[in-house]
Amino acid sequence: SQELGALAYFYFSFAFTSDVRLEQFKYTLLTQIIGSLSTTPAGEEGGFAIPRAFRHLYDKYAPSKHPLPEHTDAVFREVLRQSGSTYIVVDVLDECPSREDRRQIVHFLADLSHDPSHNLHIIITSRIEDDIERAMAGREILTVPFPADRVNVDIRNHLLHAMDTVGYEGWDENLRQTVISYLTEHADGVFRWADLQLKELERKGRPKDVEKLLRKLPRALEETYERMLKRIEDVHGMAALSILRWLAFSKRPLLLAEVNEIAAFEYPMRDGDDGHDDHRQVVEVTFSVENRF
Repeated sequence: SQELGALAYFYFSFAFTSDVRLEQFKYTLLTQIIGSLSTTPAGEEGGFAIPRAFRHLYDKYAPSKHPLPEHTDAVFREVLRQSGSTYIVVDVLDECPSREDRRQIVHFLADLSHDPSHNLHIIITSRIEDDIERAMAGREILTVPFPADRVNVDIRNHLLHAMDTVGYEGWDENLRQTVISYLTEHADGVFRWADLQLKELERKGRPKDVEKLLRKLPRALEETYERMLKRIEDVHGMAALSILRWLAFSKRPLLLAEVNEIAAFEYPMRDGDDGHDDHRQVVEVTFSVENRF
């Protein structure tokens, strides 16, 4: 609701094929904030109202013109003032391809944070980079360091705990330590990567197969997801695509029963099929329902 304010986030990645310009960054955040503040007028089912400042900007530049930066900034500030509180999350800033773009983004956020007319909260996650430190120098910020060795300890403890569950009974202590050491060393602080690789290794029954696969694991999280997607059989491809779409746009985590209904809803049912297949079949189709986040 408007009273609770708005949340907007931007995730950077080395996988981006082009630079992330400041205006693109602004548009992405502004769109999310507008979505949080849009309301449904009383008695107008199916319609919604957006902040007036954004509407004026749209009317001025639609359908194909790009707003002047100063006009975008003015609307951005007006929308922030309308929000009870606004939370902006910028994740992995160091993976922004261009140093100049990074500098401009930091300066833009800093300027916003100095405006006393709105209640803005900003969190930025990043590895330590000289240009980012210079851009933030002299600004009133709270830095929370996460040393790699401390994160690795947490990853190691997580892997140890996971190996106490069903599926790893046949692993001797030497194999367990080999796997933990390798995954911890190559995780680069990413819990999700380490957890998914461990689940992949669990599929191999013999210790020598585990050790062989260990050296062939994908190095990046994106490659891991790509491998999982490619494993889906063609016959289940459209069902998996439909479920992934629902997962991507749902406002809350979906239940297995709801995912089961999605699969039944999207495709013609066979004669005598009530659409309520066993939930375990849906897990097999989507391969990652239990690990979707």
